[in-house]
Amino acid sequence: MNRPACLRETLQESTNLRLVWGIALAYAATMALEFRLLGDFEVRREGQSLHLGGVKPRQLLATLLLQPDQPVSMDRLVEVLWPADPPRSTAANLHTYVSALRGALPSSRILRRPPGYVCEPGPASIDTTCFSTLADEASRLRRLGRNTEALAACHAALGLWRGQVLADLPQSPLWHIDLNRLTERRLLVVEESIEVRLSMAGCDASDELQAIVAELRGLVAEHPLRERMWLLLLRTQIALGRRADALTTYADCRQILAAELGVEPGPALRQVHLSLLAEPQALRPTPAAAPRLGSEARLMLSGLAAFGDTSLPGWVAGAVLGADNAVSMVTELVAARLITTRGPDELGQRRLRVPPLVRLLVQDTPPDQAALTRALGGYLHLAEQAAGALPASQFGPGVTVAPRWDRLPVSAAVHTDPLGWFAAEHVTLLAAIDVAARADRADFAWELAFVLLPWCSLALRPDVWNRSHHTALQVCQRADDLLGTAVTLRGIGQLHLYHDEYQQAEAALTRSRLIFARLGHPAGVAAALGGLGAMHLLRGEAGQAIDYYSRAYRWYQDAGLQWGEAYALGSIGRGWLALGDTDRASAYLNDALDLAIGVGDRHRIAHLTHQLGVVSARRGHTAEAEAHFGAALDTFVAIADLHGEAYTLVELAALTGGDRQLIRALDIYQRLGDRSAEATTASRLSQYYSASGRFDLADAYHDEARRLANCLH
Repeated sequence: MNRPACLRETLQESTNLRLVWGIALAYAATMALEFRLLGDFEVRREGQSLHLGGVKPRQLLATLLLQPDQPVSMDRLVEVLWPADPPRSTAANLHTYVSALRGALPSSRILRRPPGYVCEPGPASIDTTCFSTLADEASRLRRLGRNTEALAACHAALGLWRGQVLADLPQSPLWHIDLNRLTERRLLVVEESIEVRLSMAGCDASDELQAIVAELRGLVAEHPLRERMWLLLLRTQIALGRRADALTTYADCRQILAAELGVEPGPALRQVHLSLLAEPQALRPTPAAAPRLGSEARLMLSGLAAFGDTSLPGWVAGAVLGADNAVSMVTELVAARLITTRGPDELGQRRLRVPPLVRLLVQDTPPDQAALTRALGGYLHLAEQAAGALPASQFGPGVTVAPRWDRLPVSAAVHTDPLGWFAAEHVTLLAAIDVAARADRADFAWELAFVLLPWCSLALRPDVWNRSHHTALQVCQRADDLLGTAVTLRGIGQLHLYHDEYQQAEAALTRSRLIFARLGHPAGVAAALGGLGAMHLLRGEAGQAIDYYSRAYRWYQDAGLQWGEAYALGSIGRGWLALGDTDRASAYLNDALDLAIGVGDRHRIAHLTHQLGVVSARRGHTAEAEAHFGAALDTFVAIADLHGEAYTLVELAALTGGDRQLIRALDIYQRLGDRSAEATTASRLSQYYSASGRFDLADAYHDEARRLANCLH
C-alpha cells in the first residue's frame, strides 16, 4: 500500500513512523498525482513536475484547489485572473484554460458546475489537506500527553511547507482568507511544537532551551503581535534562570502591543510578569557592573532611561553625553548588561534600550536637563529635515522656538525616504513628546507634535496625530505657552474635521485663531481661518467658506507665504465650484496653480490639478477631465498622499463607471476614519452594483452607507 508522496517525503525522517502510518491510511488509494500549494505552486506526477502553461491557467487551478470539491463562481475566477480590465472574451478564455488543464491532468476532474467550475481531485493528494490532517493529529496526541509522537506530527506537518503559500503566483485579494487561514494554522503548529519541546526539556537541557530562545527571538521579530510566542519566550527564559532577560522581553512585548494595537498584554503574559516581579531578588547591578557607574555612566543611563521602554538610535547616547562619539561608554554598559542593544533597524541604525531593572536603579537620579535638551533637539532637527521633504503643513505659525542639536549622524532616509524615517521613528518621537511634557518643556512638545503632522496626514495615522497633540496641548496649557496652545489647537481642529466632528473642530479652530491674533502671528491666523473655511465647505456652506478663505489669503499675503496664498486661492476656487460657478472656480484655481508651480509645491499642484479636473467634468469635457485626474493621481501616488489619491479615484470612477477606484478609495477613507467620505463612497458603490445587476453587493453597500450616515448624526 503506497502512501502519498507529499507525506512520504516529509515523514521519512520522523522519529516515530508508526504515528504517520495511521494518517497515511486515509490516503491509501492515492495515485501518483499530487498538488503542492505550500510554497511555489506545483503539480507532480510520479515525482516529475507537470507543465501547466502560463500564469493564468495556474492561477485558475490554484483558485479551484484552495476550495477543493466546491464550485467556484465565474465572477470569482475572473476577479482572480483579471483584477483590472477583464477582456470581453473572459468566458472563452476560461474555457480554453480549463481545457488545457484537463489535458495536462488526466487523473484530475475539473468540471463545469454552476455558477462556475469545481475541481474534484479524487485520489490525488493536496499538501494543504495533508498538512491539516497532520496538524489535527498533533493536537490530539498532545492532549493525550503523547509528546514524542505529537512532536513528530508537528515536524511532519511543518515539513510540507516550502515557503509562502502559492509563492510564485500573483497574489489575489480573493485568496487572502484561505491563505491567511493556512498561514495562521502553520504558526499554531510552530507554537505547539515549541510548547511540546519546552515541556519535554529537562532541568539539564540548557542547550535545547537556548536553542528555543534563539528560535523564538526570530519568531517574535517576524510576528511581533502574537502573544503566545512572547509567552513561550518568557517561559523559556525563566526556565534558564534569566529573570532580567524575561523582564526585558515583557517590556518589549508591552511596548509593541501598545504602539501597534493600543492594548496591554493579555492575562497570561501579565500573570507571568507579576510572578517575576514578586521574586525576592535584589534590584541592583551585577558586581562587575557596579564599579562602572561613574558620573558619565549615570548621566547616560538616566538620560536614556527617561525615554522608558522605547529603543533609541545610537546617536542619542552621544547627545546625552554632549559628545560626538559615545561608543566606548555604550560598549562598557552593554558588556555590563546595563544597556541592551539590537540592530540594525529599518534605517540601518544600532538601537539601544535601558532594561526595566536598570531603570529602577537610576530612577532616583533625575535626568540632566542639558542632556535631555540635546537629545530632544536632535530628534527635532532630524524630524524637521524629514518633514521638509514632505508637503508643507498649512497649520503652523511659521516660527521655531526650541533649540536644535545638529551634532549627530544623519540617516540618508531622512532625505531619501522621509515617510520611511517617520514610520521607523514615530514611536520614539511620541516618547520624546512624553519626555518633554514631564520636563515641562512645552516648546519641544508642541514643535515635535507639529513636525509629525505631514507624516500623520500622508500615512493616515490619526492615532499618532491625536496622541501627540493632546500630550503637547496639556503641557502647553500647564506652562501657559500660548503659541504652543494655538498650534496644537489648530492641529486638533483639523483632526476633528477629518472625523466630521464639526462642533469640536469649530471650538478648537476659533480658539486657535484668537490666540494667533493676540500674538500677532499672521501665518497662524491664516492657518486657523483656512481651517474654519474648510469646516464651512464640508458643511455645505460655500459662501461662508469663501469668506474665510479670502481672509486667510490676505493673512498669507501679509506673512509673505506664497504656498499659503496658493492654498487659499485654490480653496476659494473650490468654494465657487461648490456654488456651481465653474468660470470663477477655474480662474481662482489657475491663479493658484501658477503660484504653486512657482514655489515647486507638488502637493498643492496635485490638489489644484484634481480640482481643475472637476471643473472640466462639470463642463462635460470628459477627455480633459480624465487627463487632469490622471496627472493628479500620478502625483498623489508618487508623494504617497493617500487622501488625495482617494478623492481623485472617486472622481475618476464617476467618469469611467468602474468600481475598482471606488473600492480603493473606500479602503483609504476607512483607514483615515473619514466617515462622511466613506458613507458617500459606499453609497456610490451601491448605485454602481445596482445598475450592473449585482443586487447582493448593492444591498450590502447600501446598508453600510446608511450605517455610516447614522454615525454622523
